[in-house]
Amino acid sequence: MSLTAQRIAAVRAAGQGSGVLLTGRLVLTAAHLLPPEAEPAPATVIEAAVPGGRGWLRCTPLWRSAAADAALLLAVGDLVRPELAAGFEELRWGRVDELEPVPLCHAIGYPAAGREDGGVLRSHQLVGTLAPASGLGTGRHVLATQHQPPGPVTGAESPWSGMSGAPVVFNNLLLGLATADLAPGVWHHSQLGLVPLAPLLDDPAFAAQLARRLPGPVRLSGVSARERQDAEFEEEYARTIRREHGRLKIFGLPQSLRWDLGTAYLSLQAIRVTERRRGTEPGAGGSGEVLIDRTGRRGRVESLLKDRRRVLLRGQAGSGKTTLLQWLAVNAVSGNLVGELAELNYRVPFLLRLRTMFQLRNLQPLPSEFLAMDRSPVTDAQPAGWADRLFDAGRAILLVDGLDEIPQESRDEAGEWLADLLERYPNCFTLVTVRPTGVPADWLHRQRFEELMLCPMDEWDRNRFVERWHQAALAAERAAADDPTPAELAALDSRFREMTEALRRALKLSPELDLITDSPLLCAMICALHREWEGGLPERKMEVYESALDMLLLRRDKQRRIAALPEGRQLGREEQLALLQRMAAWLVLNGQHEGGHEDALRQIAQVLPSLPAAHGELDAERVLRHLVERTGLLSETSVATFEFVHRTFQDYLAAREFMEDRDFGLLAERSSDEQWADVVRMAVGHCSHRDRAVLLRRLLAAATACQDARRARWIRLIAAGCLPYASVLDEAVRGEVLEQLRPLLAMFPNEAGADYEPREWQALYAVGEDLLPLLTPDTELPLWLVCRLLERIGGPEAVGRLAAVNARIAAEQGGQPELTSRQVLARAYQEAGDLEQEIPALEQLVEVSEQVMGHGHPDTFAARLRLADAYLENGGLPTALRRYEQLLADAEAQAAAADLLVIRSRLGAAYLEAGAVGRALPLFELLATEAEALKGLESPEALAARGRLAAAQRDAGDLAGALTAFEWLLVDAERALGEDHPDTLVIRTDAAAAQAEAGDLARAIPALEQIQSDAARALGEHYPTTLTAALRLGLALLEAGDLYRAVPILEAVDRARTRVFGEDHPATFTARRHLAVAQLDQGDHESGLALLETTLERAHRVLGERHPEPLSLRFELGVAQRRIGEPHGAAELLDRVLGDRWVALGEHHPDTLRTRHQLAKAYWAADDPYRAAAIALRTLALCETHLSPDHPLTVAVRASLDR
Repeated sequence: MSLTAQRIAAVRAAGQGSGVLLTGRLVLTAAHLLPPEAEPAPATVIEAAVPGGRGWLRCTPLWRSAAADAALLLAVGDLVRPELAAGFEELRWGRVDELEPVPLCHAIGYPAAGREDGGVLRSHQLVGTLAPASGLGTGRHVLATQHQPPGPVTGAESPWSGMSGAPVVFNNLLLGLATADLAPGVWHHSQLGLVPLAPLLDDPAFAAQLARRLPGPVRLSGVSARERQDAEFEEEYARTIRREHGRLKIFGLPQSLRWDLGTAYLSLQAIRVTERRRGTEPGAGGSGEVLIDRTGRRGRVESLLKDRRRVLLRGQAGSGKTTLLQWLAVNAVSGNLVGELAELNYRVPFLLRLRTMFQLRNLQPLPSEFLAMDRSPVTDAQPAGWADRLFDAGRAILLVDGLDEIPQESRDEAGEWLADLLERYPNCFTLVTVRPTGVPADWLHRQRFEELMLCPMDEWDRNRFVERWHQAALAAERAAADDPTPAELAALDSRFREMTEALRRALKLSPELDLITDSPLLCAMICALHREWEGGLPERKMEVYESALDMLLLRRDKQRRIAALPEGRQLGREEQLALLQRMAAWLVLNGQHEGGHEDALRQIAQVLPSLPAAHGELDAERVLRHLVERTGLLSETSVATFEFVHRTFQDYLAAREFMEDRDFGLLAERSSDEQWADVVRMAVGHCSHRDRAVLLRRLLAAATACQDARRARWIRLIAAGCLPYASVLDEAVRGEVLEQLRPLLAMFPNEAGADYEPREWQALYAVGEDLLPLLTPDTELPLWLVCRLLERIGGPEAVGRLAAVNARIAAEQGGQPELTSRQVLARAYQEAGDLEQEIPALEQLVEVSEQVMGHGHPDTFAARLRLADAYLENGGLPTALRRYEQLLADAEAQAAAADLLVIRSRLGAAYLEAGAVGRALPLFELLATEAEALKGLESPEALAARGRLAAAQRDAGDLAGALTAFEWLLVDAERALGEDHPDTLVIRTDAAAAQAEAGDLARAIPALEQIQSDAARALGEHYPTTLTAALRLGLALLEAGDLYRAVPILEAVDRARTRVFGEDHPATFTARRHLAVAQLDQGDHESGLALLETTLERAHRVLGERHPEPLSLRFELGVAQRRIGEPHGAAELLDRVLGDRWVALGEHHPDTLRTRHQLAKAYWAADDPYRAAAIALRTLALCETHLSPDHPLTVAVRASLDR
């Protein structure tokens, strides 16, 4: 039995508590939650609900025992869907017969400490040690938490209130129910009392109810001595994992400090990798090519790992692969994984680095040897057979790092070991990392591995990283400050905020820096340089590395007045470079990432005689110690080995060594080796412009002399890839390199026959803009390839040429080539954010796709869907609606040809934007049902659909229904996705907005403050979700009359949306409308009216009069006219708005009713009480019928009549 989330119940009656589902209807909980048994007809309703279930259902007590504090409830129906209830496995009941403590027990419930301000329940998993000897004579046991207990919670007797009835489990055995917070004044909320279940079976009435309701008899299992021993060691091993892997260094920050993974870890995006066969993608002719699956979507890597038991994760050096493995290991043993990965909590991770296994000469270790492979300090303490038992039980997590970090000839041996291990233990979650081309795409296919590729950081990821890095840097500065005053700390905070924003702006404006900062390592380097240079930044890659080395080798120690060596003799930048270059070159020449301690000493000893500063005073050991401790470039991987902190620095320094020695023959000779590619490119970057010409011509000569065609092609590609590194180069040499590349580009006239290797594609893409001289619209090169390369290069010049090439393909070829080229052009415009060009390109794409592929082909549906999206993004709401509706009708007629869930979701969102709530509601109801059936109850699609449905209920005025829906949706979303997941943040924002609309501002405002903070931390300050949360917060404060806080927030949202979306985006108009209303509330009528009028004029011009946003602006302008004493003009304007909203939204829509209410107020102000009263009375009747008697608008209309 595995206790699933759907079996953890919330119970509410006399109090709120928890429980466990024994069947779909039968709930075991604590008796003290129920109303008194003596009550003849209890007024208190007993209800229960479960995550992802059917909501709150009434329950009847079947049995209760006040002495045992346990009760058995029967719900009126299944709390979960019938198919889930039918699939429930039998729970295993356990007993504890001895007095020895049982570690790693856990209770799961809904404590007060986890409740949101809105009263929304959050589940919590409390891990601790069960102490059977602590309750002798009471019939109770004690569960002592292993974690810092929560502090007191306002309005609750104990922070653990709500955990009463929570199931207590060990090793899948149900041992008891939590019932009380034991002596909180003494134990400070760290101990919970629990009732053991085994004695309950001695109660005949309880046993009879179980016999009647359960499918089979209850069997008790004891906790064995071996299980206790395993659990005790597992606790010790978990502490070791947290200690050994829970902290890491951040580039550019004090190396004496190691930063908690919670600070250092950044969730990155990934995409599924597929093997494409010949003719479907460029270079698809070779089996095993690694290609991005364009049919997939980028997603957070944690989300993509869900439901994938075996994953090969590819990623560039410095992309965060190793950090991800460490993060998984630490959070699994700590039980901190949420959302997609929560099922891995409290499993046992084994983190194996293949380079360490290779060094230990054991590439096929047994599970019992895994701790030794990780050099764990508790290796000798593990119980015999412990690891095997974990793997047998499916509780092990296997994390294998660095397939590419062992020699090519050894990788097959490692693959055989992995295959044998997983054949024996098929239920083990396994994650293996490798560089993009480290192994072929199908290398682990037979072992049923799925492949993911870590994506380069996009703008949002980069902004989040910059924020995190500067937060860590600020913490370091604060820690180093000597008794700072509050004013000094405030100034420090302000300086770092300014630094963060300045760097974000610089990265957005510089294409070169944008390319460089696509990995966490390189982004951290840029953060450090930006801080070091006080806001200035190098732009070229070679300059970045040079500046980083300069910072690491000299400035840091000088600024901190650290004596670099024991004798106080300072090694300068050039001396340190000479030493490091020699060590790097030795590693590269020997094909190694890691070197031995003695090897390092030998290389240093050879260089020391040439260093004047070292004559007679420094030995190699001390110099090595200095290089490791002070430069930050070297790390000791063991007492006997060293490596550079990143392969990029090793290659950069080795290239400098080869350049200084003018080893051009060696570089040309080794240029056919893929491992030397970056070394050759960087050597060109290091060279003087004359030596560059010499080296590049040596490379071309080597390619000409090479007898192997594949190797010759590779050398020419490497030579071309050197051009971006050659800032100054004779044009004749540049021309020679490109001319030798031309035949390679002309090899495959047709895309279907292209036979490029994956590494050749990567090398070709690396040439970048230097390819543009070959990619002219009148080129003789294959046009399909020209399109692909121009798309990859990007930028205004490349996209302009792409449009011209597109026209040429349409005129000369048509058919499939034209379709492919138009797909490329549309994507290029989308990437550039140029909707004005993208929309006509998409129109042409749809037309060609229908001709070539057919009206019902999935590619045609995808193009039509993107076209509707583009119209919506560009403000063309009516056109977007028509296209979505036609698309849905066509898709329903050909259900297999398109993703109906996506189309319904987009159409429903468009309906909401148009105010057509009556159309959106049934669509979202159907969407939620289908998403749950097709994708699963806790899938992101199902949760998002439920969120849209709840938001539609809110917009329709059903605030009570929306709040109830949001309450349970939040529980499910936070458990399934995590509270910082983008979808969860949207749901949290919508839920808080519903609270605000219901008038519960005391809860809505703190909730929105927290959501905005969480969204800024997780997504970035200018992410759309963050700005929406800020806007909702500003509106809630405005409603509460807190203008002092509301106006600056709304001003900031206006500025941010203008910068992110542009002047003419509907979201910008919305922000300005609310800001204008706030200015009017401040009494600044002139500014408020001017902003409303100018925004309305612009919105009319861009969106048209019937769009919801111009209607809202006209409404607010009418309200403003009444407030400034122009009631007649207000009544005239609001009457027109009412007519337009009635037509667009219907008579019963909340916005229509609000317009009626304001129109009545205008007539009252205009001294026309008869017309005002008639309108108000009709409005009140409509509000009471179609909203509710207690809806805030109903209350406001009633109050206006009372006055």
